[in-house]
Amino acid sequence: MELRQLNYFLTLARFLHFRKAAEELHISEQPLSYQIKKLETELGYKLFERTTRSVNLTPAGIAFKAKVTKSLDLLKQGVNEGAAIANGQAGILRIAYNSMGLHNVMPNIIYAFRSKFPEVKIELIEKDSPALEYAVNNGEVDIGIVAYYDKAFENLDYKFIYSDPAVIAVAKKSSLKLTNNISLSSLAEMPFITYSRERRPYSYDQLITVCHKSGFTPHIIQEADTDLALLGLVASGLGIALVPGSFTDTLSSAIDYYPLKRPQVTVKEAAIWKKGDCSKLISKFLANLDTKK
Repeated sequence: MELRQLNYFLTLARFLHFRKAAEELHISEQPLSYQIKKLETELGYKLFERTTRSVNLTPAGIAFKAKVTKSLDLLKQGVNEGAAIANGQAGILRIAYNSMGLHNVMPNIIYAFRSKFPEVKIELIEKDSPALEYAVNNGEVDIGIVAYYDKAFENLDYKFIYSDPAVIAVAKKSSLKLTNNISLSSLAEMPFITYSRERRPYSYDQLITVCHKSGFTPHIIQEADTDLALLGLVASGLGIALVPGSFTDTLSSAIDYYPLKRPQVTVKEAAIWKKGDCSKLISKFLANLDTKK
């Protein structure tokens, strides 16, 4: 049984007239009649009752027509969906992100991409580094949105997408009152709250590095696993924290945020993907990124 035969069958079933059906198919009546008889032989039953004056579907032909029509519609749908996936217009895009991205780049870039490619299903998975990079490298996800610290990612390509100036977070009820011209060295005696070294080693190491460059080792009194936990500890007055500027709307009723002037520290975000694995869907996502520098 061939698709051509099924097409011939449906055309004749629509017109119930060999000449009109043959004209629609741009063939002569003889090959149309031959293919219909061949199809009936293969099926083992008649699809049409033919007389010199009329052509009508048999009961079996009516049932066959319903199923063939449905099957060919599904086939066409599959062809169209396959083409959309091949062209990066549909499919599943798995994106891993760290929670910092939720405060700056993630809402905008996901909304913009979904608006442009509504047929693409996006799966979002929250992970911390370096587990996020491992997930991309191992093929568990297609793209990662990750904090970027001016280093190369092993076996990964990246595209820088956002730069977020760091600020100092201080509890409103704290006796410490700062200005908008802060040098990090002036905070050398202050207790610091930072991310857990185990959960977020890059963020932890960045604090240590910038403090050392400012001439002191930070007095870390508490570590936190999440953004909200860190800010909650700051709000309670336990200590201060160095956080991305995009956090300033979070717990703003309990925390004051001051821009850090010396040194200027930025938290960068990048999109990462496995080298040599830039599919059309990934390429479209990267091309659609709203780059902010």
